[in-house]
Amino acid sequence: MALDKLADEILQREGVKALTDEECKALHEFATEAGEQRARRGLLESEADFLAGVLCAFFAFGRADKVPAAWVFGPLTGRKVFGPDAEWGKEKKCTSTD
Repeated sequence: MALDKLADEILQREGVKALTDEECKALHEFATEAGEQRARRGLLESEADFLAGVLCAFFAFGRADKVPAAWVFGPLTGRKVFGPDAEWGKEKKCTSTD
């Protein structure tokens, strides 16, 4: 089953609504700041694992459409998204594929 369909099924079964655009923006900002702080302090052992956890939250709450492309393709291409040596993904706003 595709992840978006699984998320929809779970949300419906549990009676939970998908995140609003404002909630997506807040999650994006929190994750970006947390990732940046952890990277600056040398505590971000695996950026890909950190981002995978955040991506799960977006998928679980039915908003995969709000995931920044850099959060997916950065780790896949070996480019850093967070910290002073970040190579990609400095956008600070929640994006959409709409």
